[in-house]
Amino acid sequence: MVDASLLEETLSHIRDNPELHDQSYCYSVNEFGLVACFAGRSLLLRGYDADLPMNLGACGSMATRPETNHRVGVLGEAQEILGLDHHWAVNLFTPLNTRNMLERKVKDLLSGSSMDTYYELLSVRS
Repeated sequence: MVDASLLEETLSHIRDNPELHDQSYCYSVNEFGLVACFAGRSLLLRGYDADLPMNLGACGSMATRPETNHRVGVLGEAQEILGLDHHWAVNLFTPLNTRNMLERKVKDLLSGSSMDTYYELLSVRS
């Protein structure tokens, strides 16, 4: 079952903190702090820790599960906790997504609309 609350919370965080969003990497660090993609941010909002390599500015794609301290892959874990099927996860987590595209995709997912390509939004970088 899709976790609508977490989808909306993640989108809201991205909208309110654009400097901490980069769809290109699960996790990275910039001058503002820990940056995350949609999948990575959803895990952070649920208490997961980002696993980053020791060198500053490195990017990570692993997280630590809060209740077990086990390391997990960000994309697979986010798919599971968000309740997404494989096709929606791939569509939502793609690095090509702009914030405008994420807004539309989450809206479509929650309304039960069919998955679209959203290519018309690629030129509107946000």
